[in-house]
Amino acid sequence: MGSLPVFAQNPAYHVEFSDRTSGWVILVNDSQKPIEAFTAKATCGAMTTTPTYDALEFSGGGTTHPAVKGLQPSLIQPGERFFSLVNLAPQPSGCVWQAQVAGVIYADGTYDGQESAVRDLQARRAGIAAALQYWTNAQLGGHEQTVAANAPNYAETLSQDDLAKTWTYTCRDEPSVCAYWSGRHQVDQNVALGMKHNVQLSSYLDRWSAKFEADQAFKTLEVTFPSPLTERDAATRLSSAR
Repeated sequence: MGSLPVFAQNPAYHVEFSDRTSGWVILVNDSQKPIEAFTAKATCGAMTTTPTYDALEFSGGGTTHPAVKGLQPSLIQPGERFFSLVNLAPQPSGCVWQAQVAGVIYADGTYDGQESAVRDLQARRAGIAAALQYWTNAQLGGHEQTVAANAPNYAETLSQDDLAKTWTYTCRDEPSVCAYWSGRHQVDQNVALGMKHNVQLSSYLDRWSAKFEADQAFKTLEVTFPSPLTERDAATRLSSAR
């Protein structure tokens, strides 16, 4: 399965397609530092899609992929090729897919690319962190029995409330706010699914939260790109949507 860069972008990284001009979108790390998150933009005529990956968007230490044997490590090491979950089909119109990286976050807390793209990546991380903290507090804060009795319906309600924030004009007018709610939705949806399948919530949250606690990049970029919402803002917007 050969693949070639579509066009040069940045000496530190570039995008390839698994079938030269279509197929799986692959990020190649040409830098000397591990990459832990990226967002890209792929276009073909009037069509646009945004392949995105973040090592903090799941609780485990690697990802599976149909084109890769075994796990892909969560960090994209120097010289490595990382297969995203976006698979682009050849188009009948004959247009050729092209892609470029919008932004990357390195494991040491530095970043590259468009500042707005990195801000949105960090905002999504802030949403994930806030939702993880919410569920941790739910277990430790005296209303664990209430949460347990109502989950997964309670988690699903929160998930739908989160998603509703991205259905209006939020993503167009406030992309970082949209990204924040996307992050909260990621956690709430996973908690709802986990509860339906009797996953032990405390262990699941502990593993995911531990990744944030140990992540230098997230802590560093919290200062550069603070969360677009405080917890008070988030609570107000959630209550107003119900």
